[in-house]
Amino acid sequence: MSTGRYPVMVLAPARAGWVGEVLSWTMSGIVPVDLIRCLSAEELRARLASGAPCSAVVLDASAGNIDRELVARTRDADTACLVVGPAGRDWSDLGVHAVLEPGFSAEQLNQALTEHCRSTPTAPVTTPPDASGGRTRGHHGRLHCVLGTPGSGCSTLAAALAQALAGERATPGSVLLADFDLRSSQAALHDSADVIPGIQEMVEAHRLGRPSRQQVRDMTFTVPDRGYDLLLGVRRHRDWVALGASSVEAAVESLAATYRETVFDTGSDLDDEVTTGSHDIADRNATTLVPLRRSHSVVVVARPGLAGLHRLIGLIGELERLEIDPSRVALIINCAPRRRRARAEILAALTELCPVELRPAARAATMIPTIADLESRHSTVAPFPRRLTSPLVAAVGGLGEIPDPIATPTSQPVAVVPGSLGHLGGGGLLT
Repeated sequence: MSTGRYPVMVLAPARAGWVGEVLSWTMSGIVPVDLIRCLSAEELRARLASGAPCSAVVLDASAGNIDRELVARTRDADTACLVVGPAGRDWSDLGVHAVLEPGFSAEQLNQALTEHCRSTPTAPVTTPPDASGGRTRGHHGRLHCVLGTPGSGCSTLAAALAQALAGERATPGSVLLADFDLRSSQAALHDSADVIPGIQEMVEAHRLGRPSRQQVRDMTFTVPDRGYDLLLGVRRHRDWVALGASSVEAAVESLAATYRETVFDTGSDLDDEVTTGSHDIADRNATTLVPLRRSHSVVVVARPGLAGLHRLIGLIGELERLEIDPSRVALIINCAPRRRRARAEILAALTELCPVELRPAARAATMIPTIADLESRHSTVAPFPRRLTSPLVAAVGGLGEIPDPIATPTSQPVAVVPGSLGHLGGGGLLT
């Protein structure tokens, strides 16, 4: 229990009566609080990002601007999040630590501050029902992330992998193909006349809560001839601004809880906040980074040739930087040459250029031959041939253990060796 004062940031409508009550309690010394009132959610985010001391953020539910992204920012700042609103709603699903009903007393506020205003506490988690229509938590299916540079054929191979996995499962509706690429090719490749609902509606549904499994399925389309469901991508590339990273994480968790197998067709831009120092870049690439870090298998697709291998090595380097387990990675050479000698040369070059940890995956890279009638199969949404689907199932069959569905790798601070600053490698001093 802290004996000092609590810096508390408040976001509430101008006429919220409880703010005046709390202010009078602070001035009379009833509650040890230093009140900081924010006029907008943007101001609150800016204050949290500035590193200013803050023990708790108190949000008024009637303001209508409480969502998963705002609560996630408070938790990232090691700050407790309290909500003033009716107790009927389960706010803990958004990560809120405590709820104060309108008309709360000074004793209730003191109790909430005492219980939650420390290092980031864990929000209470309720056990979900097991019924198929219940909340999407508890069960986690297998996730597969397919990525590659534009033109490599990764969208086609992602659909082929989803069909192959659906063929292995006799239960209809157990496999999902999710278009998480900001270039969103799956609507065109499936000749979809509808573009709504899609990933934007799926993520938005997780911004303010967590939909049931049936509600998740209602936002997908069935592809009967191939045996899987399809979640469409963004309508325009710029629509990524509506997809917050925390809501994307919640959506991925719901998909894993709803489907036995989920194949993510993702992009190839793996820059994050660590490499760029930008929250916006991390949010833009969340649709790739979140599935990538949580997937059981990571399928990297490239074409043969100088440019194709160069791009593949670049992606492998990014996977190494992100500390993706090499045992989860499968390399695919799409439209591979038929001659054995040409294939052997590709494998030899790939093995030589790969990091040591990924050389076993390079030696076992899967060669996918050129399929002549793919365009007609896309236009009619006909099943893919076995010569395309079988190698993909074999490539991902034994990959990866189940990763932690919550924790993601984070960079740790590196201690500075005394006397090392201000020196060049050759012993000269910096001036």
